[in-house]
Amino acid sequence: MANLPSWINFYPDNSTATNSTTSDYDELLSLKYKIGVVMIVICGLCYVVICLMCIVFNGLLCWLIWKTPEEHKSTDYFILNLAISDLLVGIFCIPFTLINHIYTENQLGDVMCKMTPFIQGTAVGSSVFTLAAVAVDRCRMLFSAPGSHFTGRQVAVTVGTIWVASTATMLPQALYRHETAFFIPPLGRSISLCVEDWPLIQLYTLLLFVICYLVPLLVTGGLYITICIHLWYKRPPGEDDAARQKTQKMKQVIKMLITIVAMFALSWLPLYACWILEDFGRLAFGERVIMMSYVNPIAHLLAFSNSCVNPVVFVYFRPQLRREGCQALYAWCVCGTKRHPGPAQPAAQRQVAMQALRQDAMRQHRKLQRLQYV
Repeated sequence: MANLPSWINFYPDNSTATNSTTSDYDELLSLKYKIGVVMIVICGLCYVVICLMCIVFNGLLCWLIWKTPEEHKSTDYFILNLAISDLLVGIFCIPFTLINHIYTENQLGDVMCKMTPFIQGTAVGSSVFTLAAVAVDRCRMLFSAPGSHFTGRQVAVTVGTIWVASTATMLPQALYRHETAFFIPPLGRSISLCVEDWPLIQLYTLLLFVICYLVPLLVTGGLYITICIHLWYKRPPGEDDAARQKTQKMKQVIKMLITIVAMFALSWLPLYACWILEDFGRLAFGERVIMMSYVNPIAHLLAFSNSCVNPVVFVYFRPQLRREGCQALYAWCVCGTKRHPGPAQPAAQRQVAMQALRQDAMRQHRKLQRLQYV
C-alpha cells in the first residue's frame, strides 16, 4: 500500500510528533482546502499573473526569434528552446500546481497526477541543460578557432539530446505517481491523493537535485568564470577597433547569460530545498502543516516566476531584438489590416504599373503630334 504524502502522516511516530493527536489529523483531512481563504486569494492572484506573463512573454519571444531567423546565431536558438520550456511550464504546470496547493484531495485525476510533475520536471531539466549548452557554445567561440560555434545541425542535435535526456530523467514521475484512495477510519471515508510510491523515492529526489540543478549550475558557473577572466582581465594588447567591438558584444551577451543562470539558481533553490527537507527531514506535525500551507506554495511561485522573467532579461540585453519586435508588432497590428492578400497583390501592382506606362506613352505620342503641327 502506498504511503501518505509527507504533509499527511495519519499515524505519526512518537519521535516526530509527540504533541500531535489523532484529532489533529482528522481535522486536517476533513478540510476541503489545504490553505485558508486569504492565502487562496493571494496565491490565486499571484499564480494567475505569473501564468499570463509566462505565456505572453515567452510566446512573443518565440515568435520574434522564429520571425527573423537570419539575424540570429546559435545562442538565440538555445534561448528559443529555453522559451519553449518556459512556455510549457506556463501552460501545463502553473494552473494545475495552484489547484493542488488549494485542495486537500486530488482534483485532476490520475492522468494529470502523472503528467503535471512529469512535464514540469522535463521543462526544468531542458532549461538547465540548455543553459549549460549555451555556456559550452560560448567557450568554443572564445577559445577555439573563429567560426567554431555550434552550426545549425549541431544546435538541432544538441536540443534533441537535451529533450531526450530531460524526458528520461523525469520518466519515474510518470511511472510511479498515481491517484490512490486512502480510507481514513476516524473519518469513515476515503480520500483521493496523488502520491509517488516506489522504494527509491528518497534516492531519486537526491539524484534530481544533483543532475538537474547542482552539477549543471556548477559546470555553467565554472565556464562563465573562465570566460569572464579571459574577457575582462586577459585582453591582448594592441587590439584593433573591430576586435574591441566584438569583445564588447561578447561581454554584453555573457552578462545576459550570467543573469539568466543566476536567476534560475536563486528561483529554484527554495523548491529543491523543500523537496529534500520533506524527504529527509524528520518534521513534526506543525512543521509539516506550515510547509504545506505557506512554504510550498511560495517556493513554487518563486520557481515559476523564473519562467516569465527570462524573456524580459533577454530582450533587455538585446536592443536590436527589441527594435525588431516593436517594428514587427507595429507592422502586424497596424499595417497588416491594410494589405491585400499576398498572391493577388503582385498581379495588381503589375497591372497598375502597365496602365501607368500606357498612359504615359499616350501623352508622349499626343505631345509629339502637337509639335508636328506647330
